[in-house]
Amino acid sequence: GAMDRITPPSQALEFHRALRLQGVKTVLATYPTEGHGVRAAAPLIDLGTRAVLWFEEHLGANSK
Repeated sequence: GAMDRITPPSQALEFHRALRLQGVKTVLATYPTEGHGVRAAAPLIDLGTRAVLWFEEHLGANSK
């Protein structure tokens, strides 16, 4: 989350950029009102949806 006081959001951005430089497909989602964990309903739904879509893409029946 953008309000994370344990792991600064800048570290997530740095990691995201490093992955992109290596040609890795990556998406960075930042939740403006969340801290180190996701607790509010809307961000939880978004995070869960993203996780399910990732698993479907990489481990589903049509994955490569």
